[in-house]
Amino acid sequence: MKKYLSLILGIAVLSTGCNGSEEDEPSNSSSSKELNIEAAAFLATDSTSMKNLIDAGVGKTWSTLAFTLAGSTAFQSCRLDDEMEFNTDGTYTFRAGETCGAEDNQEVRVGTWEVNFQNETCIFDKGSSREITATVIGLSEDEFRLSGSYMMMEVRGIFTSN
Repeated sequence: MKKYLSLILGIAVLSTGCNGSEEDEPSNSSSSKELNIEAAAFLATDSTSMKNLIDAGVGKTWSTLAFTLAGSTAFQSCRLDDEMEFNTDGTYTFRAGETCGAEDNQEVRVGTWEVNFQNETCIFDKGSSREITATVIGLSEDEFRLSGSYMMMEVRGIFTSN
């Protein structure tokens, strides 16, 4: 579940654009095991452009660049090999890398995704028991940043596209 949410957040949740300022980069806190994933540019101007940034109009794969759970990078090392492919038909394929724990029991998951431009969210598996909504805190052609929660703890991710 954590791996699923991290990718969704990364993709979900996918990555935000950088405007070249240092404020857009993840910043390390005083502890080497904490990372503050900041919000970044949100380049979508409507639902269509938001969807096109995520799926590129032909399908697009996003890879995890950074992942935090309640600001901690304790789970980051086993998340950095996760990938999520967003298809233009509103489906996705999540490929987990290394298993991070008991809740990471599926290497490949498939489901549906859609965007809500007005609320700046990406909704995964809407209407199912697995439904998750992630807030898009940054989105550009090559970076997607997501924020959500898991067991009442904040989860944030940065994803990059190939």
